[in-house]
Amino acid sequence: MDKKEKFDRVEFYAGGYGQEKPLAVYRAGERHLIEKVISKKRIMDSRTGRIKEVFECQLAGGEKIEIERELEQDQSKPKR
Repeated sequence: MDKKEKFDRVEFYAGGYGQEKPLAVYRAGERHLIEKVISKKRIMDSRTGRIKEVFECQLAGGEKIEIERELEQDQSKPKR
């Protein structure tokens, strides 16, 4: 798994409660479907206070990738 790999675009799906999960990545103009999300974690940068989500995923062809997404500050807090 290449942790430094960049994608042209990541397509996300938002469920009923706004929880998003990656559906597909675009690389060199081609769409690659995500077969499953292996893990998801949230990480906070102690210097900036910014929060990002890191998804470890498996593509339909078996390749494992890592997707990082920075969260907006209002997305990082649970809704009541």
